[in-house]
Amino acid sequence: LSASHGVQLDQVTGSAIGTWQDDLLARGLAPTTVKRHRESLSSFFAWCVSEGYIAAYAEPEDYTGPDVSVPAEWQRSEPGQKGVYGLLEGEGISIEPAGFRELHRRGAGEHRLNRDPEKWNPLDRQPAEERR
Repeated sequence: LSASHGVQLDQVTGSAIGTWQDDLLARGLAPTTVKRHRESLSSFFAWCVSEGYIAAYAEPEDYTGPDVSVPAEWQRSEPGQKGVYGLLEGEGISIEPAGFRELHRRGAGEHRLNRDPEKWNPLDRQPAEERR
């Protein structure tokens, strides 16, 4: 599909490619040459998709972003049960199973680096109660 065909990238369809192939055959190109041209075109589009220049699917025109509102009945009020929702709300920077810290201390006392809980808060985040 050359610029002389006047086809824009978003107009390349299976039928447009078929018409292009028929035109190449009508101009006297050998079927093996037309096949090689089509394979090159297919490789080009595969590269465009892999590099993110074009999407492999039709993107919605009216997309406004994710709906992050969580229904109240889905929210867990028990301590330690917020999971990923708690991470999104800034209530922590990781999810740990119950007893994880105690297990990994292996009976040792508190390490000097863990005495100040503010030390391990990310610089770009405030605790959840300060953001509200």
